Amino acid sequence: MKKGGSRRITPEHLMLAILDRELPDPAAELMERLGIDRPSVRERIRQAAA
Repeated sequence: MKKGGSRRITPEHLMLAILDRELPDPAAELMERLGIDRPSVRERIRQAAA
């Protein structure tokens, strides 16, 4: 995932969008119930895509 404006939507883009959801969104509720550390996951995605 490069800065500068890719015209493609990648799996990384989709996962980052899901991670940004807030309650009462079902995705946010599920991540909360599963104990997912969203900031940590977000950072790992960004590092992997760099």
